[in-house]
Amino acid sequence: MSAYVYHFSPAGTTKRIASVLGFALDADAQMIDLADPATLGGEHPVSAPTGKPEDSDIAVFAVPVFAGRVPQPAAAMISRIRGNGMRAASVVVYGNRDFDDALVELNDILARQGFSVIASGAFIARHSMLPAVAAGRPDTEDCGDAEAFAKRIAEKLASAAERGVSTPIGIPGNRPYKESPAAAWTPSVTDDCTLCGICAINCPVQAIPHDAPNTTGQTCFQCMRCASACPEGARVLPAPVAAMISEKLAPIATVRKPNQVWV
Repeated sequence: MSAYVYHFSPAGTTKRIASVLGFALDADAQMIDLADPATLGGEHPVSAPTGKPEDSDIAVFAVPVFAGRVPQPAAAMISRIRGNGMRAASVVVYGNRDFDDALVELNDILARQGFSVIASGAFIARHSMLPAVAAGRPDTEDCGDAEAFAKRIAEKLASAAERGVSTPIGIPGNRPYKESPAAAWTPSVTDDCTLCGICAINCPVQAIPHDAPNTTGQTCFQCMRCASACPEGARVLPAPVAAMISEKLAPIATVRKPNQVWV
């Protein structure tokens, strides 16, 4: 078996789930970072293996959930990849509220690109904007769930009887998908900013000017990768936004929601 793991993980937690799943499938799994600015800019090729894939090969696609949808930059990146009939596992990672239509949307994108989705999963990770929500996740138990998911995928790939039954059923979600809200804010920059430019280097959509890293442009999609990357902790949620989200998510902040899989 060869595994190709495509992950879009601005805050790093989606990558952790994707890595555990991918390396449980294949110790030599290839990891492709779809949130790398160089990849987004087209400097590196982004494609599935050429030619007819083997029955035992698998592509794993893992993305975070933003307001119940696949983040637009992630959708755009995946839409550059041709599946050539390759089997795929889809994974969405969300911060304890809901994944809404994201998994259905991801599967639709993969189907359009020529992948055959045979398994899907929805996993929990700490909230990218409010780390106190689902704090510490993914943890050891979550990683165990990812490994168990990998085992079920491998069993399905190995079963000749299952090879003609590709699509998992019963996945929650709606078509048409819920409307994505317009970006109404960008991260605030505190006086701790040293203008080092690390945030600009790491921004997946290059919304932060390299010559003015204490500002943010309109292409920002609120992934908070800049906040994760800043060594000074100088990029933060605007206080009114933090208060609003905290109030909204307070009832579920410490609830341990289970991971879900469909195989």
